[in-house]
Amino acid sequence: MNKYLNGVLCLTIGMMVGIVSVKAQTPPSPQEFLGYELGSTFSLTQNLEAYYEELAKNSPRVEYRSYGKSVLGRDLPLVIVGSEQNLTRQSEIKQHIKKLTKATEPLPNSEVDALSAETPSVLYIYVLDAANEMPGVEGSMQIAYDLATKEDPVTQNIRENLLVIMSPMPNPDAHAKNVEWHHVYDIPGSSVDPNSKQNRTPWGLRSDGNAWGIDINRDFTWFVTPETRAMAEVSVEWQPQTMLDLHCCPPVFFMTPTGPPDHPMWPEVNRKWANRSVDLAKEEFGKKGYSMSSGMDYAGITYLGHGITWGLLGPSISGQMFESIGGKPAVKRSDGSVATLKMGIDRHIIGTWSVMEALSNNKQELLKDAYEQSIASAEKARDAEVQGVVIPASGPGVDPAKVKRLLDRLSIQGIEVQMTTEAFSIEGSPFMDLSTTADRQFPSGAYIIDFVQPYSRLARSILDPTLKTPVPMVDPRNPREVPFYDSQVQNLPLLFGVKAYTVEENIPSVQSEPYQGINLVSSSSGSDTGNPYAYVLPPSLESSYKVAVNLMQEDYKVRVFKGPFRHGNRILEKGSFAIISSRNPDELHERIDELTEQFSAELISIDSPINNSGVDFGNSDLVEHIPNPHIAVLADEPADYGDIFAGIRTLLDIDFNITFSPVRKEILENRDLSKYTTIVLPTGRNYEGRLKLDNLKKYVQEGGTIIAAKEAGLALSKDSVLGKNIHSDGSADQTFGTILRAEWQTYDSPPPGQWVEWEPEIKVDRPLLSVGYGKEFAARGANVILYEVEMESDAKVIARYTENTNALLLDGFMVESDKEKIAGRPYAIDHPVGQGRVIYLTEPVNYRGYWYGTNLLFLNALLFGPAL
Repeated sequence: MNKYLNGVLCLTIGMMVGIVSVKAQTPPSPQEFLGYELGSTFSLTQNLEAYYEELAKNSPRVEYRSYGKSVLGRDLPLVIVGSEQNLTRQSEIKQHIKKLTKATEPLPNSEVDALSAETPSVLYIYVLDAANEMPGVEGSMQIAYDLATKEDPVTQNIRENLLVIMSPMPNPDAHAKNVEWHHVYDIPGSSVDPNSKQNRTPWGLRSDGNAWGIDINRDFTWFVTPETRAMAEVSVEWQPQTMLDLHCCPPVFFMTPTGPPDHPMWPEVNRKWANRSVDLAKEEFGKKGYSMSSGMDYAGITYLGHGITWGLLGPSISGQMFESIGGKPAVKRSDGSVATLKMGIDRHIIGTWSVMEALSNNKQELLKDAYEQSIASAEKARDAEVQGVVIPASGPGVDPAKVKRLLDRLSIQGIEVQMTTEAFSIEGSPFMDLSTTADRQFPSGAYIIDFVQPYSRLARSILDPTLKTPVPMVDPRNPREVPFYDSQVQNLPLLFGVKAYTVEENIPSVQSEPYQGINLVSSSSGSDTGNPYAYVLPPSLESSYKVAVNLMQEDYKVRVFKGPFRHGNRILEKGSFAIISSRNPDELHERIDELTEQFSAELISIDSPINNSGVDFGNSDLVEHIPNPHIAVLADEPADYGDIFAGIRTLLDIDFNITFSPVRKEILENRDLSKYTTIVLPTGRNYEGRLKLDNLKKYVQEGGTIIAAKEAGLALSKDSVLGKNIHSDGSADQTFGTILRAEWQTYDSPPPGQWVEWEPEIKVDRPLLSVGYGKEFAARGANVILYEVEMESDAKVIARYTENTNALLLDGFMVESDKEKIAGRPYAIDHPVGQGRVIYLTEPVNYRGYWYGTNLLFLNALLFGPAL
């Protein structure tokens, strides 16, 4: 039995003191510590962490610490390997590297020469898909051990000239879930049988997502998860010149560089450093008879959410990735040969050693390249069409909570933000309409991001709406069906629903100070009697929704204004929440004060049921009770796991503290659903024919609300009841991750109390679902469902994509033919059915957990749908 893991080696006091002393100075190999050969099975999560602790305890060349916590509270292990001397001068190394790599003005050549000569370069190795892509997780132990213990000239040179930072398990929750399930069914040798249980992972387990379901290798730039936020902090702290991502699992070893297109902001030297590593690796692979691919026929990886693409735009100038065999202990290939996890581990080790050797042999050149890239990036930013961005801190359409979310995420990435301390004017254009450049006034407190800064390439990539997604390129001998590896999205203000303005002139000299965070505060106004007639929460603010939902979940009664009204000198738009004191327990006053403080909300106390103009509290047609939400979400096939937990859970549970029940398909098909106010069908695959609709039809006809996202809506639209008079022409399949302009399908609202001349079927306002949005808004548009609604249908198009093909695309990639298909198509449809309704959305609810720009649309559908 293994002496390290199980403590079975019982030493007699005094007798074995010498042996203990020797062992304390000799690091155990992974095989010695674990008690089995690497690759023979998957290592348990806790044993991986224990190994690195043991290695660091027994080697002066290794440091171990936690750099953060996972969603479920597991440590995120950070391992640092280098020479003893370099480990003692970490602070100095960081200072030297930041002088070189964060410079925006040239340094004296003598200083550049000295800094690059006396400083090791930094390599950051991480294993992002730790859920079911195992060779990097397993092989990292061997890499760390060999680097710490080998004494050959190559290894010594690496330790002296390279400091290796490792995140060997950045997704421990997913790793534990996957590995422990596999161990239950891991009968040695059984994985080569495709019928084996471990080759039939259940729904929800076959995901690279963390405990929230978010694939952390899609979360860079957005930084929804604590796991990726912690990695960003490590990257910004160390400013590694190279980032290496260990993946799996194609049938042969894959090694960057990848094929075109490259992101327009990637460093030109990236391919040079990748090729040097490939040149070393291919020699060793040739000697051993291993197959490998350089990846030149691979789809271009320009998606900003990947670790290497984000790294190449921020802290690094070289980003590399491996993929190899190893999703299972062993699998049978089509030719009958067996590919093993051990084979994948061996190839990862060779590839990683090639990268380390290439970098350490040329570390001064690498550091100088990083310096020159920093200077060149700043110069290009000075000549760019857009010089920076201004984000208002207050005013119409500004939600401080959304602004805080965006600025905090920018700061995590190292992007410099300044808060102005005086008013100023500047010529700028709103992100939604770059053609309306004008001189604009901003009060003190607005935020400025100047693109001339150390992270200029990253700032421009995610904040410049004029930056174009690269044109796809393919190798005709190896054509691929899609032009990009992943969705193309970049403009964070649009994505986060934040009002922002481009600046095309030099950023003015405005008194300012570095952004240190926003301290959101609560406010109260109106009646000061302590027992007002009612409380009002203003519309469109995330904090108002949080207070209202918490009250409803505690069985307080909350209403919504379906029209605007005037209170004193202030107009409160439709969507304002109302809580009438006499309809609620006496504890309301104390509880609403607590929630207002907790969520930094604005609360208005009102003494009278009659307003200055517009809708009165007693108007039962326009002040509607909101049923206390009881929400069921399909959490089973055919729904997509990531859309449920990454999208819906992060929005409801994490962002808004709203309870919902993840339910199985058979519940929706066979059980009484009447207790649910809303049922959500997330996007997924092959809904049609895989979800029986009879019970759902009964639910809706008796008063229930269904929200059907993307593919789920497509299936419902083909039903004669749930989709009556709604048709689809399929989808626009060549549009990837775009942000498109959408608009609500009604007139602007007149001020409260203003009468207008009657017309048949007159509409004087937008639908209740539009609360929180201007007439035009930015909406996700990837692979858009092409709906049509018949004129005589009860179904109403409440929002559609703009009909102006020239203005349709705001960000991302789409082919010209898709513009014609998408323009004018429905974006959201409200379909009354019996006493209930189906609300169709053409997009996922909250794509990958970060689509904050349309989060209120989903909340409106959840809360107001049953009240419409």
